[in-house]
Amino acid sequence: MVTVVVAAGALAGERIEIEGDEHRHLFRALRLSVGDRLRVVDGRGGARFGRVETVERRRAGVVLEGSAPDGEPARRVELAIAAIRPERAAWAVEKATEVGVVAIHWFGSERAPRRYGERQLERFRRVAVSAVSQCARSVVPAVGTLSWEALLELAGSLPSTVLDPAGDRRPPGGAEHLLLIVGPEGGLTSAEVAALAARGATRWGLGPTIVRAETAAIVASALALCG
Repeated sequence: MVTVVVAAGALAGERIEIEGDEHRHLFRALRLSVGDRLRVVDGRGGARFGRVETVERRRAGVVLEGSAPDGEPARRVELAIAAIRPERAAWAVEKATEVGVVAIHWFGSERAPRRYGERQLERFRRVAVSAVSQCARSVVPAVGTLSWEALLELAGSLPSTVLDPAGDRRPPGGAEHLLLIVGPEGGLTSAEVAALAARGATRWGLGPTIVRAETAAIVASALALCG
């Protein structure tokens, strides 16, 4: 069933209108028509079924029906990943959204001091919205940046683990809400790992192979969500 993301609060009513890019995608590309059912989500976990009532050239009306499955995993995983090249970052946002993470935090590190501007972040957020529609979730992950100090604070407030080749090979278990920290391809420095460990972060090793940061992030996120 097709999923469409609407503004927060839109599910409170009994009818919504779809315009713009969503209208073009649903009624021109996918060719939905009057009477077709779809799933409507608000990006915050709310989900209802809907039925297409009217289709006009530039807008369509959808009548909202009962609650729909939210499509969310039981475990909440937040991903903090050292900033990488924007095109690879967009891919990572798409795939992390598809596997089920609830937030994606980009941070600068000693070996990867890159920073993203607001235009790039807005692009990543649009990618996340599109991925939610594709994978039938109901939560659009928050996408933003963290300073190193803010990352340390977050690591101290949540159960957290940092990817480290020398770490335990078993996926972290137990916690219902986990912060997963992925360094750059050159790895976090020993001082950075020590600073995170001082805030309670454990170390987790994925195996002997060396993979790109975005690959490690998606593999680790999927394993953590299944743990």
